[in-house]
Amino acid sequence: MSVTSSSAPMTDSGAAFLRAALHTERWPLFGSATLFSTHQFGEALVPVIVGATISQAIDGGSVRDMVMWLVVLASDFLFLSISFRWAARTNKRTQQVIEHRIRMWLTDRLVASGTTTGHLPGDLLTRASSDAMRIGVFARDFARSLAAAAVIVFATVLLLRSSALLAVVVLIGTAVLLLAERVIARRVTRRSATEQEEQARAATLAHDLLRGLRVLKGINATGPAAAEYRLASHDAVRASVHAMSAEATLAAVGALLSGLYLVVIAAVGGWLALTGQLSVGALIAALGLARFLVDPMQTVSEAASVYGRAVASAERVREVLTPAPTYADRGPGTARRLTVENLPLGDDTGYVLTADFEPGCTGVVCGDPAAATRFLRLLAGEEQPMAGTFSGDPLVNFHDAALLPGTIQENLEAVAADPAIIDRAARAAYVDEVLASTPQGAATYVGEQGERLSGGQRQRVCLARALAADRPVLVLHDPTTAVDSATEDRIAERVVRLRQGQVTVVVTTSPTWLARCDRVVHLAEHECRVDRHESLLQAEDYALAVMR
Repeated sequence: MSVTSSSAPMTDSGAAFLRAALHTERWPLFGSATLFSTHQFGEALVPVIVGATISQAIDGGSVRDMVMWLVVLASDFLFLSISFRWAARTNKRTQQVIEHRIRMWLTDRLVASGTTTGHLPGDLLTRASSDAMRIGVFARDFARSLAAAAVIVFATVLLLRSSALLAVVVLIGTAVLLLAERVIARRVTRRSATEQEEQARAATLAHDLLRGLRVLKGINATGPAAAEYRLASHDAVRASVHAMSAEATLAAVGALLSGLYLVVIAAVGGWLALTGQLSVGALIAALGLARFLVDPMQTVSEAASVYGRAVASAERVREVLTPAPTYADRGPGTARRLTVENLPLGDDTGYVLTADFEPGCTGVVCGDPAAATRFLRLLAGEEQPMAGTFSGDPLVNFHDAALLPGTIQENLEAVAADPAIIDRAARAAYVDEVLASTPQGAATYVGEQGERLSGGQRQRVCLARALAADRPVLVLHDPTTAVDSATEDRIAERVVRLRQGQVTVVVTTSPTWLARCDRVVHLAEHECRVDRHESLLQAEDYALAVMR
């Protein structure tokens, strides 16, 4: 079955999301847990078989009996080895499938839906990588922990056959160990959440610094930027050390309690043997089982730590997957509008945008190109506004948007399944000319980021993909800079006609597009004007911005 066949679960907590993620692979998890259990049962039987063999020898058993027990021991080793091989194989595959499925859920949320999340790219990368990995690690250890718990019960039953006192000691030791681990696991969960937040912050800052490195060098600001990143990195390391310290404490307590438990078992078993209540073979089996049980008990105790980290990561993934209210949920007054209020777009207070984008085509011209870029990044969720607000659920199509690896048809179908919508979008963006000029038409592979297409072809396919999404609020950024003027005019006319009744915002200085707009918002320093393109041309600063 395809790992992308299920939709993301909608839950109200990280623990519930973790359970839902594991439920998608419940049968492979059950299979690996069963195989691990059979392997563990085989391990537990080794000291029992050895003890029985020694007892047989001490009690004067025949060579035939000894050979029989040795054959049983060899068969047990063969059985537990085969079980472990298939258990480990199934378990690893299940871990990788769950991790991949979570990444695909995030991809569907961020790409296929075309919606923003309010999380910066570095933060999203952390959630899709390390957080998904931690959930997968818990899935891997979950099956091992179930097998460990099962073998603890199995070994206790074996001990009961030898001595009820030994069985009681095992049960009490197990209860004390698990209780202590559960208390400390809460601390691990809190510190793990803090660690992931700090790592996400450092990754986000690194991403932003790399994207703006050329600008930072130009203004000679690399020193302060590096200092800020060092501080964020230091905080992330400190949070990671605190989280690992909590894990180390958990492991240390588990090891201490396990050691004490083994000492008590040895003391009680030795006393029972000295008083004649336990045979030599039974004593060897009991001590072997007690020593063997240390590992499964440690597995169970460590599961609490892994669970704590997985819950923290599951909550972070769930935050991204939880859908924000869509335009259909916001009432009829705001369903098809984009409202911006007192949104600063410059480094100073000179460029502050306030506008109400109604259905129709609206152009946006900014006196400072950096202000236009910031406006787009804010709407796309790549930056967080320092002040001001905007309402709406816009889809932003950047002029340098990358195409997905695959064919032209696959890029268009990535956001829409209705062939009629795709066809209308393709014709509006003049993609039909692209298909006619390529050897395989819609089946033409675009290459990595569309490298097999020309700049104009790539822009038209990107524009068609944005139109095919059929979103009520669409923001286009210089959509046809690599297209000749005649084709640009035809594209603008078709896009305006296709988007009738919907909000279309075109951030550009192209006179061709601006002439097709119903209105134009001109954001100049300390001033914001809204009028028709022809009327705004009377202003010298606007004319210079669009005619250069």
